[in-house]
Amino acid sequence: TETGSSEKSSSDTDGKEETVYIISNADGTTKKVIVSDWLKNGSHNATIEDETSLKDVKNVKGNESFTNSGENYKWAAEGSDIYYQGTTDKTLPVDMKITYTLDGKTVTPDEIKGKSGKVTIRFDYTNNEKRTVKVDGKDTQMYVPFLMVTGTVLDNEKFSNVKVTNGKLVNDGDRSAVLGFALPGMQENLGLDKDDYEIPSYVEISADVKNFELMTCMTVGTTELFNEVDTDKLNMDDIDGTIKEFTDAVDQLSDGSSQLYDGLVTLFEKSGELADGTKQLADGAGTLYDGTGTLVNGTNDLKSGADELNVGAVKLKDGTVSLVAGIKDLKTGAEALDSGAGKLKEGTSALAGGANDLIKGADKLNSGASSLDSGASQVESGAG
Repeated sequence: TETGSSEKSSSDTDGKEETVYIISNADGTTKKVIVSDWLKNGSHNATIEDETSLKDVKNVKGNESFTNSGENYKWAAEGSDIYYQGTTDKTLPVDMKITYTLDGKTVTPDEIKGKSGKVTIRFDYTNNEKRTVKVDGKDTQMYVPFLMVTGTVLDNEKFSNVKVTNGKLVNDGDRSAVLGFALPGMQENLGLDKDDYEIPSYVEISADVKNFELMTCMTVGTTELFNEVDTDKLNMDDIDGTIKEFTDAVDQLSDGSSQLYDGLVTLFEKSGELADGTKQLADGAGTLYDGTGTLVNGTNDLKSGADELNVGAVKLKDGTVSLVAGIKDLKTGAEALDSGAGKLKEGTSALAGGANDLIKGADKLNSGASSLDSGASQVESGAG
């Protein structure tokens, strides 16, 4: 947490943006959920009132304080935006399940470690959120339209012949960046037959693997693509055209995401260096402590203790230098990740156009099916 003075808000409007970070087990089950909120203070208000059910709320950027009564919070913003985090144990809007198969046999994450063979990793998403919306003027229960994007980076020395279902693959020679897309619940929302058009609700990665290691995966869920959709104007004038636009938009999103994965790779690598530097610092501190203890034993051991103290101090210095270098490299990786995330957002905006056109066509398809059914009924009536 930063404790320095806060800057005035750079936001043009008031509002609230929320991002949910899910730390999962290897099978996709939730280990911990962290929620980050950004309270925009475009009006430069002295105080901001907010309602949240989060636990362990803390300011993560600035030193603005708050008071609360239950779930009602009042922040002493003094014209600044507020960035805070908290935890929650509530049911997630979308569940994710990860399954592993080795040479066609389902295995657990522990069983597959260190194994070699044909590996398939499948991510299944289940939409838990439904809302009542107006469709053709009628109240209709529909799933909240989440776009789920899952990505990972594979080492080409261990993973070869990589293929992805419902996603894109970017190979730079040393690594394969995989980006998968899913829209859980959208098939049901549009009432489409899977034999005609299947909207993905899962992502699957397959590869030939040597000495399998569990990789780090990142999944993002968003509803921003569909915020502007008017469900009263759903139609399907050109389903083939909208499917093509949707596919083109996915390609653009994939292209923009390659920079995100460059940032992720750098971040992962530099995090390792930071951990190494921290370990050296701890080792040096331990040696320093041992040397100090020897020094205290008596003047006869003074020289020996001083020597050990000196060795500990040198190791402490080396560890500190490594730690600083690791932090610097980690910052570089984080900046690269931020740049890539910007590209991903641009690609997501492009995807919104294609997805919007796809949704607009649903009503036309359903109307056509209704007309066909009506016509069939008239033919049957005429035949009678």
